[in-house]
Amino acid sequence: MDKLWLIVQREYLTRVKKKSFILITLLSPIIFVALFTIPVLVALFAGKESKSLLVKDDSGIFLPPVDSSARTSFTLSQEPLDVLKSSYKNMGFDGVLYIPALPTNGEKISLSYFSEGQLSLSVVGYVTDKVAEQVEAKKIKDAGYNEEVMKNFKTSISIEQEELAFNEEGQLVETGKKSSAELATAIGFISGFVIYIVLIFYGAMIMRSVMEEKTNRIVEVIISSVKPFQLMMGKILGVSAVGLTQMLIWMVMTFVLSSVATAF
Repeated sequence: MDKLWLIVQREYLTRVKKKSFILITLLSPIIFVALFTIPVLVALFAGKESKSLLVKDDSGIFLPPVDSSARTSFTLSQEPLDVLKSSYKNMGFDGVLYIPALPTNGEKISLSYFSEGQLSLSVVGYVTDKVAEQVEAKKIKDAGYNEEVMKNFKTSISIEQEELAFNEEGQLVETGKKSSAELATAIGFISGFVIYIVLIFYGAMIMRSVMEEKTNRIVEVIISSVKPFQLMMGKILGVSAVGLTQMLIWMVMTFVLSSVATAF
């Protein structure tokens, strides 16, 4: 048992002291959190930029929305599009939005935007939503329907799942336990991904350990003192301890970094 413990200790200390282990352990949570937070932060900060747009509307339906909280403002102009594209900066605007005439066959409407820079995703979403709302309202009116009545047709529906249980006599027992297919699917996916990473990453680590000692002929000296089963079991336990240590550090760092990122 003492020999097995020595092998486990050697495998564990040898690997946790490596620079590669330290770098991977510290950088992985940072990269993981950055993949989720950086796009959100970019979208948020980009969305804070105010835009003032000149609108050339050939459809004749667009009315600038009255929304004091919005950072995007619209100003209709009757000037030709070529004139607006060349003089919008001198007029104090950030760009020109062109709304073409509405197609009669229900085809997709493609807006055009002209400026020196690009619109952020939040501004693009805001502009397309406002134009789509007015196009939809016109189509409802042309069809002879009441817009308010049509809005009442839209209904939001959700499903609440509750698990049931039966006793030994076959009688129904109300458990009150809620269930969620989305949560179960997410847990299954994450668990499967973790198992896959553990098998590939830490299995390869055990294989490299065996190959290194066999290449250096150290294994011949070790086997003369311990049984092959003890050697293999010591390697498995040692690498498993390394994996648990790394996973624990990842969980703690990911939680801390996520909390800090959420605060900002």
